[in-house]
Amino acid sequence: MNASPLLQVRSLSVGLRTRDRGDLPIIRKIDLEISRGESIGIVGESGSGKSTLAMALMGFLKPGVERLEGTVLFDRHDMFGNDAVTAKLRGGAIAYVPQNAATALTPTMTIGNQFDEALRLHSSLDVSERRGAILEMLADLRLPDPKAVVGRYPHELSGGQQQRCAIGLAMAGQPKLIVLDEPTTALDTATQASILELLAGLAERTGTALLYVSHNLGVVGDNCGRLAVMYAGEIVEEGMTQRLLSAPSHPYSRGLLGSIPSLRDPGIPPAMWGSPPAISEHITGCRFSDRCPKRRDRCSEHPMIGRSPIGGGVRCHFPEVGPAAARVGTERRPTRDEPVVTVRGLSFLYARPGLLSRLTGAGKAQPAIQDIDLELNAGQTIGVIGESGSGKSTLLRVLLGLHRPSSGEATMLGHDLRVPLARRPLDLKRQLQVVFQNPSSSLNPRQTILEIIASPLRLYFRDLDQDAIYRRVKGILEQVRLGTRYLDRYPSQLSGGEKQRVAIARALAAEPRVILCDEVTSALDVSVQAAVLQVLSDIQKEHGTSYVFVSHDLATVRAISDHIVVLSRGRIVEAGPANRVFGAPEHDYTKMLLEHTFDPADIAVAA
Repeated sequence: MNASPLLQVRSLSVGLRTRDRGDLPIIRKIDLEISRGESIGIVGESGSGKSTLAMALMGFLKPGVERLEGTVLFDRHDMFGNDAVTAKLRGGAIAYVPQNAATALTPTMTIGNQFDEALRLHSSLDVSERRGAILEMLADLRLPDPKAVVGRYPHELSGGQQQRCAIGLAMAGQPKLIVLDEPTTALDTATQASILELLAGLAERTGTALLYVSHNLGVVGDNCGRLAVMYAGEIVEEGMTQRLLSAPSHPYSRGLLGSIPSLRDPGIPPAMWGSPPAISEHITGCRFSDRCPKRRDRCSEHPMIGRSPIGGGVRCHFPEVGPAAARVGTERRPTRDEPVVTVRGLSFLYARPGLLSRLTGAGKAQPAIQDIDLELNAGQTIGVIGESGSGKSTLLRVLLGLHRPSSGEATMLGHDLRVPLARRPLDLKRQLQVVFQNPSSSLNPRQTILEIIASPLRLYFRDLDQDAIYRRVKGILEQVRLGTRYLDRYPSQLSGGEKQRVAIARALAAEPRVILCDEVTSALDVSVQAAVLQVLSDIQKEHGTSYVFVSHDLATVRAISDHIVVLSRGRIVEAGPANRVFGAPEHDYTKMLLEHTFDPADIAVAA
């Protein structure tokens, strides 16, 4: 470790101060060092304190949250010291990429103006030089037609394209440290690989340090030299990435690795039992002991003595040695040959040219999806994969009735799906539900979690009384690995992964025949992802529910899907049974996507 690290954290605790219960730490006794040019990853379940730690490293805390003890030194500056100096460092020397790209982009400014502002503040380039630099950066970010993108507003870009812009804005000033909070959540595998390569090149070229906060072990496994595992506000294990991923010592680290879906071992991976403790829970011993399969009396009675690991180590009384046990996934069950949704020749244009444009041949609109054919059977899952902008989400929006197709047919149980959502009968709305990619924009911020999940129950099951609704909401929350303590909370009080589980719970409450899943696990850590996939599978077995499952995570798609559709530029380039498409892909585009997919089985091979 460098004798003078760029970032040095010592015994940092951050949390709430209360009169009746004392201090309630969100993160506890954190020790961490980051050297110039180093890449380090912080992983852990949703709610483990990863994002709180990331913000605290920049001297930023949410209202009501305080530093309870400890120090954060960046380039020898105390980040909780001089506010004016700290504020100047943010955005310049320290850049931040948030989990939700929409919060990093100004909705009333074009992309070009936002990049120009970043370069004007953090570089010495003149106006003409900035114009060229912006186009070059947008091309490096793999954004299509950079000259068109500079004039667009954030809402005119896909989620993945917005995330690429957020990353580009962080890189614009060539900072000393970039804090990336779930930076590739919305990106497909190919774009993800390109962006991560770009970030690695920046670090090598300029000495920029990269701190990845992620639940995606593939991101940190391929791009970080060192890894820290967080659980319930503590760093429980730290070490070199290859060693930690191939032979983790802490039972929690081993459980996380066992929850990752694999391309080589199809099926839903096992999820860890239980949930992390609430910050208000007073625990004398190890905070993981209630969930640990190896726990002994000493674990629940005595905490680990000393600081959290730094420079390699594990916070456990009885660490394990050797590689983790081979994972065993839940195999898929056979589906019924009973069509529920049928699509033939479906096409959609985002812009329709006017009469003059059609007569002159100018301004011809490009189809977002074109000539789509698919058939979804009862109890079947169709996985839809492809790069960002390939038309995956557009297909779902057409089926949902948010977009009206320009041509083709789509039916569900005798209903015409070309009818706009507002004109569809209530029963069709109940039987066709959706879970969107971004839960922050799909959950009512003024409603409690109880009210959010109860809404479809009141709408579709009007014979239920208040007690019955309450019982059903509690049961659904348990299914998605939340609990009754979330009933009175609001979306703003939940982490990204917790909000996504609420969105899934709301869809399940309607007891639909078909659920359209748009990146439903992209915001979930691997353990909760495995639990949610198992919930979806169990509901499918019990009720014959069908899914159209859109995701850029190919291993997750394989775990739950029977049939695969590969989209590229709005067209289906390959389709077939999951085993065939992933085991023996025929199209070069599919092969390219698979080449950029992380597989935990590769860890053992490399080791």
